[in-house]
Amino acid sequence: MTETAPRYVLKLQCPDRPGIVVGVASALTRGGGNILESAQFGDLQTGLFFMRVCFTAPQSKPLSSFEYLMTPVANAFGMDWSLNDEAVKPRILVMISKFDHCLQDLAYRWHIGSLPGDIVAIVSNHEQARSCANHYHLPYHYWPATKDNKAEREAQLIDLIESEKIDLVVLARYMQVLSDDVCSRFPGKIINIHHSFLPAFKGAAPYIAGRMSAA
Repeated sequence: MTETAPRYVLKLQCPDRPGIVVGVASALTRGGGNILESAQFGDLQTGLFFMRVCFTAPQSKPLSSFEYLMTPVANAFGMDWSLNDEAVKPRILVMISKFDHCLQDLAYRWHIGSLPGDIVAIVSNHEQARSCANHYHLPYHYWPATKDNKAEREAQLIDLIESEKIDLVVLARYMQVLSDDVCSRFPGKIINIHHSFLPAFKGAAPYIAGRMSAA
C-alpha cells in the first residue's frame, strides 16, 4: 500500500514587502515540499501581508525539518507564523447562549467525522443546550453571565482554554461580548460564526437593531 504523503499547513502574517512569497516557496522547495494550495492577501490599510499554504512533504521530512527551513525566512521578514500537521485535529471549544442550532450542526458534523477538529467542551450562559451536549457526551460548562461576574467568568474561560489546550474557540451564537483582554490573549484562535449584524449591532437583539437601522 502506498503511504499517504504528510500534509502540512503554514500560516503567517508580517509587514508587507517584496520577496515574501519567493522566500516561503524557496524554503518549502528545499525541503521537498509540494504546494497544493496557496492564498495570500496584502492589507493596504495596515500594511500587513497574510498567507496560508498547504503542502505535501516526503515521508522522510518531519514537520520539524520545515520549521528549521522556515525559521531564517520568518526572521528576515519579521513573521508571526505557525506550521501544523493537517492530520492533527485542532481542539475546539464551542460557546453558545440560548439557541443551539449552530451547536447542533457542529456537533453532528463532528459526530459523523466531517468536521476537521475535535469538540472538547461546550460553554454556555444558559442551560438550554445541555441536552445536546449530553446526547454527544460532551462536557457542558454552565456559567451564568452578569455584569457583576464578567471578570470571574472570563478568568474561568481563560483557565479552561489553557488547561484543555484549546486551539480554536467557536462563538456559535454566543451573545456575550468577550473583553479585549480575552481576545488579545488568544489572537487568531477565536471565531464568530453567528450570521448576524455583529459587531455593528451587538447584544441580545442584533436582528431588531439591524432592521431599525435599515428602516
